[in-house]
Amino acid sequence: MCGIGSFSSELLLREALTNSAIHGYSEAPDKRILCVLRAKQRRLLILVQDEGEGFNWSAALERNSNAADIHGRGIEILKRYASAVRFNPKGNAVTLVKRF
Repeated sequence: MCGIGSFSSELLLREALTNSAIHGYSEAPDKRILCVLRAKQRRLLILVQDEGEGFNWSAALERNSNAADIHGRGIEILKRYASAVRFNPKGNAVTLVKRF
């Protein structure tokens, strides 16, 4: 993965982990964050899951963020750079697929 693929892959991973650390981990040292990466032919799968309460991801997916916003741009980044974005029902796990 070189160029655009590596940039977008790193951005997706960083954004998913950052959101999990800020919103799911909530500075609780006893909580864990699970991160799984799988690379297959022309595809990267990223799974990030935390032990947090989760959130209403369906409402967040419908909302469009403004580039000037300070917060709330994470979902927009995931939607823009991932080929597929899936949350578990609770909203404390996200699976991202990036096709190359």
